[in-house]
Amino acid sequence: MKRFNFWQKWLLVMGILLVLMGLSFPFCSFLNIEVTYINSVFWDDGIVPTEAKAFQAWIYGVYGAMAAAFGLFIYFIASNSFKAREKWAWNCLAICISVWFVIDTFFSVYFGAYTNAFNNVILYVLLMVPLLFTKKEFVLPHVEA
Repeated sequence: MKRFNFWQKWLLVMGILLVLMGLSFPFCSFLNIEVTYINSVFWDDGIVPTEAKAFQAWIYGVYGAMAAAFGLFIYFIASNSFKAREKWAWNCLAICISVWFVIDTFFSVYFGAYTNAFNNVILYVLLMVPLLFTKKEFVLPHVEA
């Protein structure tokens, strides 16, 4: 019981951290704080051309909104249905986190944004470990008909 509560709260914290991370991207963009590990992938000198700055600000806003929404999704699922041990909540989190990981990591590797792919692996592990340790709480006993 205590172990389940620990992992459930872990997911709540991860959700909050994702919201904060998501909000940081648009703010960095508005404040002209460069994300050098991304910029250096697309521009050899790491300096974003003037004509690309508006697009970058827009895409960071969209990316930040999606990351914040993903964090809220995790937080609300973890605080309600996951906490109540509803099997669909575990499945939903596992599938959604895995879909994000596969697509985001594929494109990061494809375009050479290896730092982002590495960050994805860390985040994936931090999100999936609680699911792995709580899986047995969601398995319904087999009933013979």
